[in-house]
Amino acid sequence: MQALYCGATDFSSVNRHDTQITIYGDDKDSTVRKSFIENLAKSLDGLSVIEMKEITVIEEYALSNLQVSKFKLILPDTLTTIGKYAFQNCTAMNDIVIPASVTSIGEGVFYGCASLNNIYFKEANKDLQQKTYLEKTWNQKS
Repeated sequence: MQALYCGATDFSSVNRHDTQITIYGDDKDSTVRKSFIENLAKSLDGLSVIEMKEITVIEEYALSNLQVSKFKLILPDTLTTIGKYAFQNCTAMNDIVIPASVTSIGEGVFYGCASLNNIYFKEANKDLQQKTYLEKTWNQKS
C-alpha cells in the first residue's frame, strides 16, 4: 500500500500497479479534492482500496464519476464533512461506513451510486442517517 499526501500535485513517483492507496492529511491540509482523485486515478492501473487517514473533509464532487473496478473505501474517524455529490455516480462502491465524527453530509452525496447496497453509520447523528437514507431511496427511484 502506498501513501500519498492529500495536497500532492506530482504523481510521477506513484507505482501504477499498487492498487492500494492511503491518502493522508496533516495540520496544513486535510481535505480530499476532486483534482487530487482525478490525477490519482490517471496514475494507476486500478484501485482496490482507498484508505484515508487524518482527513477532515471530502470536498464536493471529490470522488464523483470515479470509474474504476470495485474498491473498498475506508473513512477515518477524523472526518467531519462530506461535501455535496462527493460520491455521485461512483458505481464501484458497494458499501460505506460513515464515522461517528461526521457532522455534515451534503445533498446528493450518493446520487447515481447504483451498486451501493449499504450505508452504515457508527453511532452517527440520527438526522444524518434519515437524510442520507431518504436521498439514497429517492435517487434509486429516479
